[in-house]
Amino acid sequence: MKKVLCVILLCMLLIPAFAGGGHETKEASPAFEPESRFGGTLVIGTTATVSSLSTVDMRGTDQFFENLLYEPLLTVGPNGTIVPVLAESYSADPESLTYTFKLRQGVKFHDGSDFNAEVAKWNLEYYKETGVYGSSYVGVIDSIEIIDDYTIVLHLSSWDAFLPVALARGGGASYMMSKQAFDTYGADYLKRHPVSTSPFMFESWTDGESIKLVKFKDYWRGEPYLDAVTIEMFSEAMVLQAAFEAGDVHIFSVSDGDMAAYLENNGYFIQKSSSPSMAYVIGFNCNDPSDPFSDVRVRQAVSYAIDSDQIVNTCFTFNGTVATQLDPVGGTYYNENINPYDVDIEKAKALLAEAGYADGFTTTLTTMNQWNLPLPVQMIAEQLKGIGINVELNIVERAQFFVLQDGWGAEGGMFASCFSLPAGGGSQIAANFAQNLGSAFGRTSLLHPDDVNELIQKAKNSSGDESVEYIKSAEELVYNKYCLMNVFAMTNNMTAISSNVIDSEFGKDTGSSNTLWKAYLVK
Repeated sequence: MKKVLCVILLCMLLIPAFAGGGHETKEASPAFEPESRFGGTLVIGTTATVSSLSTVDMRGTDQFFENLLYEPLLTVGPNGTIVPVLAESYSADPESLTYTFKLRQGVKFHDGSDFNAEVAKWNLEYYKETGVYGSSYVGVIDSIEIIDDYTIVLHLSSWDAFLPVALARGGGASYMMSKQAFDTYGADYLKRHPVSTSPFMFESWTDGESIKLVKFKDYWRGEPYLDAVTIEMFSEAMVLQAAFEAGDVHIFSVSDGDMAAYLENNGYFIQKSSSPSMAYVIGFNCNDPSDPFSDVRVRQAVSYAIDSDQIVNTCFTFNGTVATQLDPVGGTYYNENINPYDVDIEKAKALLAEAGYADGFTTTLTTMNQWNLPLPVQMIAEQLKGIGINVELNIVERAQFFVLQDGWGAEGGMFASCFSLPAGGGSQIAANFAQNLGSAFGRTSLLHPDDVNELIQKAKNSSGDESVEYIKSAEELVYNKYCLMNVFAMTNNMTAISSNVIDSEFGKDTGSSNTLWKAYLVK
């Protein structure tokens, strides 16, 4: 009934008299006595879906659910920094090929079992064996040694400077679940009944409707103020917006810039992440000799025909910037020497002619009906008509999208996706363009040249500025020499937060980072 009422309220959104409602423009901290902060249910809305709640099944795109259901050893903090959570600290020793983790003491799982070295070791080993990114993220871990109850040493098969980033980024690699629950109930049970250390513990999940969490009184940071957190799932962003304005939803991630601008102009607080959260990319099917994109000149022609300014000005007006690579200007791995592929239609046509496609050709562009992807890919299809390329759009469901993202050779042509950026573009280069990966963007569709792989391995086996320079050199090969993908836009995450929600810090650093253990509702 609540969602039906939201649809009715949607019709009222265009009436100015109902906009705003006197909401504050920032998330403040009023001077309420701690006793008065207790109680209430925080409702977080989303249009995202998830098929499993187990850490080993979640992808980076499921980070919204991960950050509400689990806690990791490490996470991404302000401006891409790596911040300990369940790890108290960590240290690196490249010479001995080890990382040493000091674990936080006094942490309990929701089932009453202790978080300790044995449990952390089991989680990392289990993720390496069965996790969706196991071989890519933690495959370099050769063995794990327990020093004492709260110290573990990761022994690596070769040095990897990016391992802390892999553990901190979304995808479940260092999110901790209860070993006792796993031993008692099994893997399938945890897919629908997660048991973690988070401030709110799982109560129920109704597919396509909601996930309900209740306060964990023994939480290691202290008893949360809120009684419960409910994740409400909506099929349409506009209906979710209506629910937010009606007060039925307190927090939601805003993907549409026009919607964010409307809400901010009407007095609502829009939290933008401290650094870019997402890069929009086009990858090319390079490995099939019968596909026009096996010729680098065709890939370059498309890159010269894509008008990123037009796409950003149309699709990402509130929070988007034109991008040429997976790091923003001023970012650690931003490379000024990378060719930006400024729009040059004549050059694009000349490259096609050189490649034997003076009359153009017909191809496919595959993507998913999420993450604001359909509109920019439609614009790209229109832009490519200007150089004689006819694009047939193939918009697939989420499950098929992730299968094809690993390799879309059977579909041919191009693939549009998003790269998560909080941990920096350098880690994405290392995670997706090295050789012999178990799972990666375009693993079987993109080229993985020896010179790119060599630079990535050198970056992993070094540290500091030296490692950064190796990645920058690899980027030049990926974007310029081989033109394996085109990065056309970059966005910060945006979160709408109701004025009666205090101290949630939702979306401040990454899309779903939060401090819900100290958040409360003004009654």
